[in-house]
Order: sequence, then structure tokens, then C-alpha cells
Amino acid sequence: MRMILAVGALALVAAPTAGIAQVVTEMTPDTIKAAIADTKNDGCYALKKGFACFTTPYSRVAFAAREAKKKDEPFNERQVTPEMVAPVVEILALPQATYIMGSGRVGPLIGVKRIVVMPAKGTDVSHAIQASEQVDLDPRYSTLLGSSWETMGILARFPLAVVSVGNEVRVVYDGKGCADWHSKPSEECVFRFDLKGVR
Repeated sequence: MRMILAVGALALVAAPTAGIAQVVTEMTPDTIKAAIADTKNDGCYALKKGFACFTTPYSRVAFAAREAKKKDEPFNERQVTPEMVAPVVEILALPQATYIMGSGRVGPLIGVKRIVVMPAKGTDVSHAIQASEQVDLDPRYSTLLGSSWETMGILARFPLAVVSVGNEVRVVYDGKGCADWHSKPSEECVFRFDLKGVR
């Protein structure tokens, strides 16, 4: 009976990860080759389409290889830079149109102030994980996201370990950049990591 209960407990623990890809934590020569050959990887995994996405070492290599192919340029292991394979997650957040009461998101674009990672539904700000680096988005990421903007978007780097279904990303804007589930305009957007298909 104890054996059956132990097996049942293991099955319950394993169940949430079913169908979720494994985030690549170490870019070995084999995983680099796999990323270069991966033509289906978008490069930036959506947190919420049009708002924010994140990259991993694997997805950055896949994106660089795909972009080189579009330009008919060679891309192999020698073109992979230390920055691409660094064990960090890059979270990119885009400017958003301001909410105007009764009209929706039709106001001028507002910039992103900061990005933090928190335990899901956490309220204790002392548990916030701050970015190791936060920079304005550059043209390279404009290409990656397929958009351009007139105000500030941000790229924030965190240790790769923050990528977990138990964490959420909080993006703070310079104004009412999103709405909560009650459709109440807010300066802070909250996004959960969805790891389906993430490498």
C-alpha cells in the first residue's frame, strides 16, 4: 500500500510538467547545432502578444541563425557569440497606447519604467527579483519583435533560473498601459511564464 501511495505521489508531482518543453540551461555544441537548425523558433516567447516576450540562450541562437538565412549569409557555430549563449533570460516589454476612459487604448504611447519578476500572486515586494541589467530596446530587438515605436521599450536581463511557471513578470509603465481582469486601467501588467514549447 505504501508503495502505491508513493508512486501516486510521484505521478502527481510530475503531472504539471507534462507537455512543457525543457528550458535549455547549458548551450553545448549539440544544442547550439540544434538551435541553428531550428527554423520554427520565433526567437522571443510571448508573455502577452504585443506587450512583452522573453528570450533564452537557445532562442537567441535560433533567431540569429534565421535572420542570417533571410539575408543569405552563412551562420554556424563560429558566429555564436558569448552574449547569445549567456545563461540569462531577456525580457522585452514594449510601449503601449494609453487607456482613455470610455474609449479603450487609444491614447498616446507610454514608455516602460521597469520590469521585475515575482513569485506568482506574490504581494511581498521584498521577494521581487530585480534585473541584473535594464536597457532601452535597440533596433536589433525592433526587428525581432517586428515593430517600431516612438517611446521607450525596455530589455531587462535576469538569471535564467527565474523562468518558471511559479513566477510572473511585472511590467510597470509611465501611465495606464494595461488593464486588470476587471478591465480597470493600471500602470502595472502582470504576466505568467508559459513554458509550452520553450527551449
